[in-house]
Amino acid sequence: MINALIIDDPAAVDSLTLMVHQYLPEITELKTIHDPVKAFRLVRTFKPQLILLDLRSAITSGPELLQKLPGIAANILFITDHDQLMTEMVRFSGVGHLLKPFDGITLRSAFEKYMSVAVPPSTRKALYQNLAHNVSATEKKERRLALPATDGYYFFQPGEIIRLEGEADYTWFYFSQRKPLPVTRTIREFEELLGPYGFLQVHKSHLINRGHIIEFTENGTLTLSDHSQVDISRRRKEEIMELLRTG
Repeated sequence: MINALIIDDPAAVDSLTLMVHQYLPEITELKTIHDPVKAFRLVRTFKPQLILLDLRSAITSGPELLQKLPGIAANILFITDHDQLMTEMVRFSGVGHLLKPFDGITLRSAFEKYMSVAVPPSTRKALYQNLAHNVSATEKKERRLALPATDGYYFFQPGEIIRLEGEADYTWFYFSQRKPLPVTRTIREFEELLGPYGFLQVHKSHLINRGHIIEFTENGTLTLSDHSQVDISRRRKEEIMELLRTG
């Protein structure tokens, strides 16, 4: 038995309420509200275990509202549209999310995936803090990528990451200021996410931060700021070398 709260615009609340009743029978008490500012007052009295929150509504209500997220004990499933910035923000921040438009089956799948993982309150707080930080960041380089490891989450700015190396179902992250970190996700999950931050896929198992390349040879060997070396695959060599030559 779960009590839940929907925070979304009036046009979306009715259809989402119907989906919740039909596809999420575990939710036995449901409240809805349109105004995110008033919603956070309701959270204190209703004490929902799950919140379905439209991220755009929260952002437009002002930065002070997002700063309150870390103080919420509930699981928050963020709802966002297919706006590239919004999608990138939630994925980069490591929070559970749903992309509009979605149907009841997608809602059910997201609910099961999100609620099946026992996330300690301290970890939820850190994830919500990271989202608030990323939304308020004035430059992309200030955003922090949430990385799930075996002992919790770590948060790094893209510039701190030298390279990624895929190994089966894990990805090894190599940094400029700390020891390598194994992350329980495949490297393919980071290719699109880190592309806008200057990362190049030079091999199916290697992503390189272009800002950490200090030397390259015509035969396709890259030397990075930690003095490690990575060879560009034959398939990607011409494209990557052209990018490096033209700056």
